[in-house]
Amino acid sequence: MRPRGLALCAALAACGGGESAPPGPVDAAVVVADAVDPTMDGTPADASTPTADATADAAGAPDAGDEDPCREAPFETYETFGRGFLATWCAGCHAATTRERFGAPPEVTFDTRAEAVALKDRILARAAVEPATMPPAGGSSLLDRERLRIWLTCFEP
Repeated sequence: MRPRGLALCAALAACGGGESAPPGPVDAAVVVADAVDPTMDGTPADASTPTADATADAAGAPDAGDEDPCREAPFETYETFGRGFLATWCAGCHAATTRERFGAPPEVTFDTRAEAVALKDRILARAAVEPATMPPAGGSSLLDRERLRIWLTCFEP
């Protein structure tokens, strides 16, 4: 079993988003499988690998009979994913300290988790869809857009 971060690290480096990936080609099927299968060995997640299901159960959310799109989602938070995504793909235009915002409205900033969550519907409608309209020059991977959707839809109020 590989450490969870290894494939994601490799995927980010392959897309130009990181520098700590191991050498060699990235197998896109493995990267996607790793994002869907948090244990990366084909077995269901255990208690040490939280999923939306485990988090939802703790909060008294729907039981196994309900159709919940977040039930098997990998655990994504602002700290583990959101902050880095926003810093990489959004802060160039949407940070409060950005001088040249390239037309981004001044009230649309993502410097904090609270700001991002307050605007999550706008973020989801523009950056977590296919094709994404944000960032306008493109760049975020399909995997990152899916992780963004999971974070904002499954793990933010």
